Amino acid sequence: MAEDAKRVVDEESAEQKGRANEETEKVIGDESVSNVEVTEDAEDETDEDVESVSETSDDDGNESAGDGDDIDGVEDEVSSKTQDDIDVDDKKSSEDKAACDGCKCCDKTEDFQAEVRDQIENCKFEIISAIQESVHDELKTAYDRQVRQVERRRRAGFIVRDIIILLLAALVGYFGYCLYDAKYFDFLQPFCQQENNCPAGDDNKAEPETSEIVKDTAWYIASYSDLFKSLQINLNADKVSAYYLYSDDYNVDEIQPSYLLAMAYNRLNASTTYDSVNGIVVPAEDMRKAFIDLYGDASDFVKQNFTYDCVDFKYEKNTDSFVAPSMQCVHNASRKIIENIDEAYEEGNVLYFLTTATIYDQSEQSFYTFDNLFKPVAKNVSEGDLAKHAALLNKYQYQFKKVDGKYYFSGITKLK
Repeated sequence: MAEDAKRVVDEESAEQKGRANEETEKVIGDESVSNVEVTEDAEDETDEDVESVSETSDDDGNESAGDGDDIDGVEDEVSSKTQDDIDVDDKKSSEDKAACDGCKCCDKTEDFQAEVRDQIENCKFEIISAIQESVHDELKTAYDRQVRQVERRRRAGFIVRDIIILLLAALVGYFGYCLYDAKYFDFLQPFCQQENNCPAGDDNKAEPETSEIVKDTAWYIASYSDLFKSLQINLNADKVSAYYLYSDDYNVDEIQPSYLLAMAYNRLNASTTYDSVNGIVVPAEDMRKAFIDLYGDASDFVKQNFTYDCVDFKYEKNTDSFVAPSMQCVHNASRKIIENIDEAYEEGNVLYFLTTATIYDQSEQSFYTFDNLFKPVAKNVSEGDLAKHAALLNKYQYQFKKVDGKYYFSGITKLK
């Protein structure tokens, strides 16, 4: 019995020591439980084990009281060994506590917690800084975008404003010119000047009269109408050939040579007589000079037959002249071409004549256009009614180019 009790005590002590060591290691590894509490728990458990062993020994002593002194000796031995175990446990607990104190486990835990708190604070400040920087960048981007939009709208507004100002200025200038052209501002002149009856005695106040020529349509017609008249070849209007020059646009080099010769015939010197026993004889050299006088050069001069008015001129090579039997012919055509100058003006080095032309049928008293020779555009009219019906008739433009102060015929344009 004594041996059994001793063995039980040894096993329980070893088990208690193992549990104490495991709990101590667990507390040390987690760094969250105080080593002092582990030591106290180990001592309490050891005391309980001792009491348990003592009770067991007492019970065994009571049961084996009859065994005598041998049992008492065994008890003394057990008590002695148990006490030794308790001393060993106390010594180990003291050593563990000293080891824990030596490693400064508690200080390490506090340092670790302080370090964690510092890291948390640093992370917090870094996150706040990153958020502030991101928000600042987004606000700056949005602000710049709005500023650009405002600038674009403002520039567009400036452009629209400038366009409106230019349009208004052009409109004001146009109306001002219209008023000036209509002589609206003449009321600003003195009344005597408006009536053109200012007294001539006041030389100090009266402005000197200028001799500047007003070159309007009337002046150009009076000065250069002969240029236009020299182009009239008076062909028989009952023949389609009379309408050639009125059918399309022509430059001088595009007109047939026979029509160029007929127009140049008008430029012959009127004082020169070409009558002879053979009829009308015009030397080719005189015709060439008239040709140059009208067109500026003889590049398109061709010696061939041509018709002027109702007379047919034939070129004779042996005499190098243009010959016609007589200038006397019978005008029995029922139709005639009528053409009047509407406007004359000069731009740059070109003089322009704007005309209205029609075909007048005397028997029908009707106006025809060169576009339709069978349907009249106006009936029951006379030659003098041309201006009244001008809007229904054909319009032409004659050009004369100025070279070295002299005008030369350069072309015809059909306007309508």
